[in-house]
Amino acid sequence: MAGSTSNHFCNDPLWDSNLTWFTDTPKFTDCFESTVLNYVPLGVFILVIPVDWYHIKHSYTRNIPYSARLISKLVLTVLTLICSTINSIIILNDSYNTESVASKGKN
Repeated sequence: MAGSTSNHFCNDPLWDSNLTWFTDTPKFTDCFESTVLNYVPLGVFILVIPVDWYHIKHSYTRNIPYSARLISKLVLTVLTLICSTINSIIILNDSYNTESVASKGKN
């Protein structure tokens, strides 16, 4: 059950049931690990951050103590977002460069 669109992201199939379900030692494909396991958490993270910021900003009591713990959590959240975004951009850039080199070699 390998996806034909997986060649846009990597060279091996995105999903292989023989590796995950029909074996004694299940393992995801490298393509699945480098794409889905990277992008889904990043997408959830990007969708949840604005909600969190909204609740902090529009708190009715405005009684949120800006302690060292809260500030460190916010800084770590922003740093994680930046690092994850940069990592995703690098992976996408590498996959497009590999694809363009492969398509030039066919001409």
